[in-house]
Amino acid sequence: MTLVLVMGLPGSGKTTLSNQLRRRLCDRVGSVQVFSFDDFILSSGAVNDGGKFSEKANVLRKAWQRGVQSAVESLVEEGQQRFIVLLDDVFYFGSMRRTFERMARAYGLACLRVFVECAVEEAIARNRIRPKRVFDVSEEQIRQIAERIELPFTSQGFVRFCGDEELLFWLILEAKSSPHKRIVDAEPVPDNSVWKQLDLDLRKAVTALLQAEKSLDGSIISARKKWVKHDDDSVVGVAWNRVWRIRRIDEKHIEYDVLGRFSRASGDDEHVLKDYLQLDINLQRLYREWTEKDKHFASLVKSNADKLEGIRILRQQFLETLFAFICSANNNIQRISKLVNTLCSLYGEKIELLTGEIFYDFPHLDALTNVDSEGMEAVLRKNAFGYRAGYIARSVAFLLENGGEEWLGRVSRMSTEEARESLMLLPGIGRKVADCICLMALQKHEIVPVDTHVMQITASLYIPSLAPKNGKKAALNDKNHKEIGDFYLELFGPYAGWAHSVLFSSRLKHISPGKITKKPR
Repeated sequence: MTLVLVMGLPGSGKTTLSNQLRRRLCDRVGSVQVFSFDDFILSSGAVNDGGKFSEKANVLRKAWQRGVQSAVESLVEEGQQRFIVLLDDVFYFGSMRRTFERMARAYGLACLRVFVECAVEEAIARNRIRPKRVFDVSEEQIRQIAERIELPFTSQGFVRFCGDEELLFWLILEAKSSPHKRIVDAEPVPDNSVWKQLDLDLRKAVTALLQAEKSLDGSIISARKKWVKHDDDSVVGVAWNRVWRIRRIDEKHIEYDVLGRFSRASGDDEHVLKDYLQLDINLQRLYREWTEKDKHFASLVKSNADKLEGIRILRQQFLETLFAFICSANNNIQRISKLVNTLCSLYGEKIELLTGEIFYDFPHLDALTNVDSEGMEAVLRKNAFGYRAGYIARSVAFLLENGGEEWLGRVSRMSTEEARESLMLLPGIGRKVADCICLMALQKHEIVPVDTHVMQITASLYIPSLAPKNGKKAALNDKNHKEIGDFYLELFGPYAGWAHSVLFSSRLKHISPGKITKKPR
């Protein structure tokens, strides 16, 4: 069961290769189907005799994607155990491939991306001599595609085809799949309130500890660690492979004690804590700058000083953050915390203190190396993870197949755009969740995660053109994501994500139960 994306320049020979593979593979596999985007366009009737399109390209592409998914779904429901679907398209942007990569994961198919190597001039020459169609690609368009093409960053599941059809034939036949029942909601949409609530989970426990001094004050943004407030006003919980007890002594000092260390704990405790709290970032200076730049921000902080001053984003561990957000799909904060704690107790390292208290660290990838993907999914389903179980199990498999800690390290060093694209390869992670992970775990301080609530606030306070028109809400698309993100970056600067967390916190019911008001003029 394999999905093969045959990609390359127009004129590179993708269609010829796809048809040759289909003929050869039919002798070895029960069902082989080829879906060509160009053929779909021709059969759709969306192009008139003059070569003009009656539908936008993205509309046609989505219709083609639905057709492919319908075919895959039918094959799965028929119980086909051996089938291959070949997709013939330029696929020059990663976003063009992503839908099919997710589709493969959702249905447990192997996914192979085949780039047909061809020099630009050769592709142009071939394109000139092939039969004319209602629509054709110009020489200039081929050159532009060649300049802009985005190849997969990983060699896993990626093949450069240079003419060795025999090798490619066997690579396709030997691709491993993981057949399973289809999961409803193949691409779960995270609950829109999750981002708002994440910065309240530990905040409820530690706000009294980090309240008075802006340079130390902060909200702990986490749905992963169960922190418990004690009678002496200290809080106890797990962070960065340690069991901590933290207590504020006075306005300028925080007292801490490490009650236990898990085997992966490393580094100086004080340095780790300061790094976790990101105390090297001068929050007082940032608040002053944001207040000077934006009257609305100044008004909010002034009227809700006890709740909004000193909101600090903490440096979370990458792997924990990633799985916490997979757990966040269509979920509330209490269940997210429960699910992540369950993950820890099932697969994480255990520590029992002298007091009898038991704590679990978040599981390391090494601990999951020998865990069967389907077995893990079954265990998680029994523990009330629902469809998220499949996404967690397949995400673990993806990470292990792509180098594990090496992949995480590589993504953490990427640019914002590259990190976002890489994260969106994982099941259940869309742009907003990827941006949240980048902000909370990868120190991409400038990122503003955008959902419908953020768009509503932005439309009401800053960009009226985003407001509903004729009773219809504006679609939250890539264009709006970029427009909103760029706006906040220009307004608040390189720590726009931090400023955004303050604005977003101001809309929480416990702070501002009323309606959104217009920005003061």
